[in-house]
Amino acid sequence: MARFIKPDSRQGFASSGWESRESIEVPIMKKTSLPAPRKGTRLTQISRGSVVGVLLVLQCLAVVSGAGVLKDLQQWVQGSALIFTGKVVKLGSNVSGIKPSDNPITVEVEHVESGNDEALKEFGSLIGKQVTVIVNPSFKAAPKLQPGVSAVFFVNPLLYGKNMAVRAEAVVDTQTVKDLAKLVGVAVEEIRKKPLKDALKIADKVVTGVVVEVRPLPDEKLRELQKLANGRYLYSEHSPRWREAVINVQAVWKGTAVEKKVIVVFPSTDDRMWAEAPKCTVGQTGTWLLHVGAQLAEDRAKILLTPEKIKGESITAYTSLHPQDFQPKDPAGNNEKLIQEMLKKGPP
Repeated sequence: MARFIKPDSRQGFASSGWESRESIEVPIMKKTSLPAPRKGTRLTQISRGSVVGVLLVLQCLAVVSGAGVLKDLQQWVQGSALIFTGKVVKLGSNVSGIKPSDNPITVEVEHVESGNDEALKEFGSLIGKQVTVIVNPSFKAAPKLQPGVSAVFFVNPLLYGKNMAVRAEAVVDTQTVKDLAKLVGVAVEEIRKKPLKDALKIADKVVTGVVVEVRPLPDEKLRELQKLANGRYLYSEHSPRWREAVINVQAVWKGTAVEKKVIVVFPSTDDRMWAEAPKCTVGQTGTWLLHVGAQLAEDRAKILLTPEKIKGESITAYTSLHPQDFQPKDPAGNNEKLIQEMLKKGPP
């Protein structure tokens, strides 16, 4: 048995980075013959665990032609941490520990089409650098990846030392598909927008406004919460430490009720359980995607989302706990425009 790094199901543009690979046990494949890297090879987080195991479970390289590209493009983009255009400079590897029998090729990066933020931060500018791309020796398809051939490579990392080795999920000859780089850009943009689209669909209300006050929960709500599980919910290690933000509403983009103010109940802790939930500060401006209870257990929602009186006026309370539930105001107003466009288009 060998250990290899299993790509996070959220990899690519839905993932925060490469470091979240899970180590699992798999049988060694007989067709490979890769030894361990030479002593002294520097490994980063992407190769945590046994690099030998990673290279022993190479996946099939897909070299495709025009008809199949458009159908599968979005899937490749979503499943790849790095996408680049490159030219094959030689048959062979520039990474120690990879044998010729594994059919590697060395590719010079000409242009980075897109990449996971962590990938780009880890490796810096790749333009002009030569990387090893692993090719499954049993795969047969045209065009052949010979020196001088340019292609777009959809890859995930395998090994990083002096040079980098990657596993190609797909390779498309740049001569096969017209405007391939442009199509990749469109697919990348659609994937980046998808989390916000999905969040808008399930939001009960969408408002633009400004935070005018951040305050603790009212004593009455704290007392009710303390009754749940004998107070463990309030004082446990992962307690959200709820606070309230009072928001002056400037515009309503979704939802029928026209409210001048709303309350957003949010977790003030940076504990890992709540780290991605938006936090509110006085003066903060932007657009909130509001929820009336679906983000909380029913007993907690009943307490936390009870309307409150502010200057004699009953104010509705909501949550915005998903990372996409707050979009900050930018100088050009692009975030707000994008939300309006998505809401106008409605469900796909």
